[in-house]
Amino acid sequence: MAKDRFLFYQKWMDAIRDLPSDLRLEILESIVGYACSGNIPVLKTNANIAFNFIKQDIDRDAQAYINTCAKNRENGSKGARYGISGGRPRKEETPKNPQKPPKTPNGVLKPPKTPDIDTDIDTDIDKESEERKKEEISSNEDTKRAEISFEEFWDLYDKKKGDRGKLQKKWEKLRESERLAIMEYIPKYKLETPNKQYRKNPETFLNNKAWNDEIITEEISKPAQSREEWVKKILNSK
Repeated sequence: MAKDRFLFYQKWMDAIRDLPSDLRLEILESIVGYACSGNIPVLKTNANIAFNFIKQDIDRDAQAYINTCAKNRENGSKGARYGISGGRPRKEETPKNPQKPPKTPNGVLKPPKTPDIDTDIDTDIDKESEERKKEEISSNEDTKRAEISFEEFWDLYDKKKGDRGKLQKKWEKLRESERLAIMEYIPKYKLETPNKQYRKNPETFLNNKAWNDEIITEEISKPAQSREEWVKKILNSK
């Protein structure tokens, strides 16, 4: 569904501020187009790397909005707990508005009845919400697999050896969390082995899950980089 507004984070601008103006404009136009219409743009490799990380924030905000709307519709369909089904809630008893107990035909006051409250309602709602979250996480995991393409890995690793078709199939079987870990690992690995002939072949790298290997460099003592700094580093290393 098309939208006419969305949240724009300062950290996005910080991440692309130092890029060339044409590349920065391409990324900004892609952010607006995707956030408002949901259309995924076709970008150059460098712009696509930065956009994919920003896209995760946009998707997260959109899903949170959808969940909130669904919850509001669910609550509205159940009506007021203490009123008529689907009607307005009864007035709460306050010092200014005390509820008087009903009278019997002979004028004797009857004690008010305690309303029957289904104590299982909240528990049932929590269970349903938890199940929906698990289903959403499972479905989102499948859709996220294509967010970081094989082309981005192939260009960034920069040792184009091996059966490309076979390697692409291996890449497509990886989960998004593994792809992110690989893209974070490669710049460090390239710093450790600047001569590409000494790097592992791509097939060996993927088969052995080499991105889990520890790299001992002088940068280990430095503070961990933010995601925005990491994107800048990748783009500037190309």
